[in-house]
Amino acid sequence: PLYALRLKAPNDPASIDLWSFDISAIKKQAGGVSILNNVINVETGEKCTIAVTAEKAGSLSVMVMTLDGDVVKVLYSGHAEKGEHLYRWNGTNKNGEAVARGMYFIRVLGPGIDETRKVMAIKE
Repeated sequence: PLYALRLKAPNDPASIDLWSFDISAIKKQAGGVSILNNVINVETGEKCTIAVTAEKAGSLSVMVMTLDGDVVKVLYSGHAEKGEHLYRWNGTNKNGEAVARGMYFIRVLGPGIDETRKVMAIKE
């Protein structure tokens, strides 16, 4: 568990209380593909992480697409061994330019995997 102190009464320093909480395990999404940060600010360089769990070795493609199916960027295309693989997208297109704000899709195709996940790109 993680421990922290808090004030029961905001104006009374003598009212310090010790409390704790547990961190649960990361829950994976179905289909072998999990997005660990699906809202990114492209102006600050935030990244989303795509965790792909391949049940067997084979050809794997991880790409970012627009709502109408255009490929914005290919994050990986090639052979992947069995196991977990991590890929990151920083909100840029294939030319390295920041994408427009809006909804994007992460498409993963591989051995036993055909999944699509949503990512929101924002600008403040």
